[in-house]
Amino acid sequence: MQTLLLIFDQPALLNVPDLSMIINALAHTDIQLHCLSHDGLEMDGTTVVHRSNQSEIPIAEFDRIWVFGMGKQETFLDRIQILRLLNQSTFINSIDAFTYRHAKTGTFLSPLKKYLPDTFISNSPDSILQRLTDDQSWIVKPAVGSFGRDIYEVKKHDRHVQALLEQLCKSSFLLVQRKVDTKYEKRWLLAAGQVVAHYGKQFDGLAGNRHRGAVPVEVDSSSDEVAMVENIGLELRKLGIHYAACDIADGKLLDVNFVNPGFLASYYALTGTDLCHQVVAALFP
Repeated sequence: MQTLLLIFDQPALLNVPDLSMIINALAHTDIQLHCLSHDGLEMDGTTVVHRSNQSEIPIAEFDRIWVFGMGKQETFLDRIQILRLLNQSTFINSIDAFTYRHAKTGTFLSPLKKYLPDTFISNSPDSILQRLTDDQSWIVKPAVGSFGRDIYEVKKHDRHVQALLEQLCKSSFLLVQRKVDTKYEKRWLLAAGQVVAHYGKQFDGLAGNRHRGAVPVEVDSSSDEVAMVENIGLELRKLGIHYAACDIADGKLLDVNFVNPGFLASYYALTGTDLCHQVVAALFP
C-alpha cells in the first residue's frame, strides 16, 4: 500500500474545488492518505518532521508527497529549504520546481522557452521601451504575478506607456511578450507527462483566468496541438513537474501552473466528467 502526504494551506485550500475532488478520489483508492498543513514543518536533528497537537510525524516515511499552494510568504523559503532535504523523487512536483519554476521567469529560463511567444524580462522601463517594436502590441505583466492581475497591453508609442512601466517596475520585474491571438485559448491538464483533457476559455480583456471571469467551453483540438502539449508534458517531467495545467493560444505556451492548478472542477461543471480517477491512476500507477 502506497502512502501519500498532501501538504496544503489548511483550512483555506479545503475550499478549493480541485483539491477537494482529488482528496475524495484518493479516499476511494488503496492509497493511505495523510493531510498536513504547511505550518508545523520542523527539523529535529537531521530529520524533517511535522509537529502538531503533541504529535510528531517523520515526513520521510511517506512514499509520495504532494505539495499544494505556497503557504505563508514570510516562511516560504525556510519551509522550502527544509523540504529540499527530502528525497525529491517522492514529490509529485519537486521542491526545485517550486523554487525555480513557479514564477513566470521559470518558464522563460527553461527548455520550455521555445514554446513561448517572443519574450523578454526586465526591470528597466527604458530598456523595455527600447525593445518594443513600433508595429506590434505587447503584453506586460509581473514576473511573479498570479490570478490575472496587473496584465496590460501596450504599444511603443502609447501616451502613458512610460508612466505605466515605471509604476510596475517599482515592485517587480516584468515579463514582456509579443501579443498573440487568444480568441481560441485553451487550458490543458497534464498528469505524469500525459495529456488528460482540455477545454477552451472565453473571456473579455487580457486575462483568461477564472478569477477574472473566464468561462470554460468545449472545443476540439488538432493533432498538432496535442503533439505540442505532449512534448511540453515530457519537458515538465524532466523539470520535476508531474501535475500541471498549461494555457496555450495561437500555437504558443502562455502559462504553466503546477502550484495549485485549476482544471478539474471547471471541466466537471462543463462536461459532467470527473477526471480525478484518471489523474490518480496516472500519478500513482
